[in-house]
Amino acid sequence: MRAMLLLALLGACDEDKPDTTEVARAKDECKQLLKHIVTISPQAEGKNPDEVVAALPIEDLQACVATDPAVRACMAKANAVAAVKQCPGIIACAGKATAARDKARKKANQLDGSPTLDKPFEDARIGCLAGDEHAADRFDTE
Repeated sequence: MRAMLLLALLGACDEDKPDTTEVARAKDECKQLLKHIVTISPQAEGKNPDEVVAALPIEDLQACVATDPAVRACMAKANAVAAVKQCPGIIACAGKATAARDKARKKANQLDGSPTLDKPFEDARIGCLAGDEHAADRFDTE
């Protein structure tokens, strides 16, 4: 019980600490990202994005900050809500292709790779980033 109370108090103390530069930058990026999502959302048509974002619960901003920066970058480029929703799968797919490429390089003892060795993995990454969340499914990363 005392340990739980101590953890709660320590957590409360952390809330008083100013954000690091990295966290402050991520929060700014997320505010812009949330405004972008509001702007492209049909449900928010005619509403002021700044006001909508300001009214969101703090947990929405915290969830955004906790999101992989590559996923946030993908979402920022999206031009429709459906594309925003695809971003986590797209980035995971690209990561799977990269992991499979690295595994193949290690197995072939070519840590720098080669155009021939890397081509199928790069093709899959391109497919992933173009929106095919399953482009790297054929690769074994285990």
